[in-house]
Amino acid sequence: MPVRPEDEAGFSLLELLVASLMVVLVVGGMLLIFESLRDVHRDQQQLIDAQMTARLALEQMQRDIQQAGIGLLGLLAPLTVIEPRDDGGIDIRYNTGNLTARLDADMGSTTGYIPVDDETGFEAAMVVVIYDGTASYDIVTLTSVQTGQLHHSSTLSKTYRVNEGAAVKRVRTTSYYLQAVNDTFSLQRQEDDADAQPVAINVRSLAITYYDNSNPPQTFSPVTLADQLRIRVIELGIVVETEDVRLNTTEKRTVGLSMRITPRSLLLSS
Repeated sequence: MPVRPEDEAGFSLLELLVASLMVVLVVGGMLLIFESLRDVHRDQQQLIDAQMTARLALEQMQRDIQQAGIGLLGLLAPLTVIEPRDDGGIDIRYNTGNLTARLDADMGSTTGYIPVDDETGFEAAMVVVIYDGTASYDIVTLTSVQTGQLHHSSTLSKTYRVNEGAAVKRVRTTSYYLQAVNDTFSLQRQEDDADAQPVAINVRSLAITYYDNSNPPQTFSPVTLADQLRIRVIELGIVVETEDVRLNTTEKRTVGLSMRITPRSLLLSS
């Protein structure tokens, strides 16, 4: 018997439309869920990235601060290795250990040059430390170098004598400070006069607290040389914000970390 058209199996146009709509709704719902999960993942990943940025920045500063003054131990009292900057940052001074000269003659406190046995390697604008076996020292910037003479324009704290083991060493400086970049701040690291390099971006704030050697330790703001010599512990605090605003808000999330550090030279000299 022939099959009539109305007896053939199949879907009507209405059924196809309903099925298509259901597929669209299901796929659309899945896409919305996927988008939502992706946004949540991105939000959490940015928070993790901010935490990592803060942690790496503190670890970098910790390494530099702990090395401050290395090479001068046993030769003098705690060197002025930590100096607060006017912009809220920090200058960390340390001795490279590879450029040293002995005094060739006694040098008065107002002498405009340092008589040395070998000026090789010293250059104008270089920062050096003059010290002796009595634990005295001065930090000066060289203005020029001549045969047997390192010229400077500072007034020294004492007269340095050959028989007291007086010598000169080069001092390097590593600085950290915040710099504004496109309405946000980045933590910059600079070695001497070299170009600064960013250590962390999207930094909301950097806090540096200084503690003395009293019991219990007291916080203070170093100003004079005597104040700087009181530094025994340094507390670093950094707040980093995420790259984008938080999910379903108009504000960025922030991560704050802190760390206390005792420079090795200050610890061993105290």
